[in-house]
Amino acid sequence: MNNPNVLRHETLALSSMRTQRPGRILHMLAFGLALGYALLLPLQAVGKQGTGHLNVGVAVQAYAHSTSIQPSQLVIGNDDLSSGHGYVDVPSKNNPNGVSLTVRTNDRAGYTLVFAVTPEIQALISGIQISGLSVPVALPASGGEVFVPFAGTNVNASLSVRFLLQPKNASNTKKNMPAGTYAWPLLISARPN
Repeated sequence: MNNPNVLRHETLALSSMRTQRPGRILHMLAFGLALGYALLLPLQAVGKQGTGHLNVGVAVQAYAHSTSIQPSQLVIGNDDLSSGHGYVDVPSKNNPNGVSLTVRTNDRAGYTLVFAVTPEIQALISGIQISGLSVPVALPASGGEVFVPFAGTNVNASLSVRFLLQPKNASNTKKNMPAGTYAWPLLISARPN
């Protein structure tokens, strides 16, 4: 305490506190305690160590998208009807282009292909057969659904389609399919399982 400046400074601080009102001193004391506590609180938090667990889950929606390249028309020639075999194949001489199908999916449970036949052709055929998938498929004239097991995220297939014609007989109440050119009757879509 040999330094007179330090002593004088402390003395002035004490003398100024004595001249303050008692309420003001309590406020300053409370502020000092609050400030000290606020400064010590982060230090306590830094000193503590602990572990915690955070579980994060992500649900990815299953999808199946199909793209198909199909003929724009179905041609039924007189030779198809006169041969007596009772069906029209695609691809064939009159229908040289088959169906090219691409399915993109993330569903490991596989996907479902939906085959829909236009009403105009439904009345003229007895069913359809499709080959080129993992197994041959036979469906009624209205079409149907086919489960396809997962074979990868991007599957390409070349399909052959056989349209089974209504048989010609007197008891058949449905109209027989006449020769001609029809709009392509088969719509294909895919959905996840």
